[in-house]
Amino acid sequence: MSEPIGFFYDPRCPWAWRTSKWVRQLEEAEIVLVDWRFFSLSVINDKTEDALDDVEDPGAAALRTLALVKETTGNQRSDDLYKTIGERTHEVPRRLTNALLREVVKESGLGDDLVDRALADAKTKEDVLRDHRTAVEQVGAFGVPTIVLESGKGIFGPVIDDEGAVDAAELWTHVHWLIDKAGFYELKRERD
Repeated sequence: MSEPIGFFYDPRCPWAWRTSKWVRQLEEAEIVLVDWRFFSLSVINDKTEDALDDVEDPGAAALRTLALVKETTGNQRSDDLYKTIGERTHEVPRRLTNALLREVVKESGLGDDLVDRALADAKTKEDVLRDHRTAVEQVGAFGVPTIVLESGKGIFGPVIDDEGAVDAAELWTHVHWLIDKAGFYELKRERD
């Protein structure tokens, strides 16, 4: 039976993107059931929730658009859009812009005006902030990727550069074990 987890991400973060590919492998193998949750790096970096009001910021626009998709069409469709955004920005690599976001949304069949509707709807900001606050308050999240178990325990990471280099299920066994250990806080190595 799949274990429910929350995966907190910001679509602009390449490290969250890489880890999300591993998490999708776990979901495909029915090891986890993912609730794709939002976390704003702009709110963290700018130290204000008003960062999500900046309609020129593609990170805010993407998060709010993803929130509207999740609210109106569900968790899976929101992840489908996140996956497409990630493929178009992190696999290339290419900078996320509002124009690229609109292009991706249109190609995904979600409508020409979805980004504008998301930015005009104050509820999308609140939906992003609800997830963001949950991660900060529940597990002290400061960045992404952050994974939270159904028990409420969570951790930043793991940051995976090449998801094909690890056995997805075996890595999950170890990560899950670490998340469950109350005294465990951090494990890190320098990356190239």
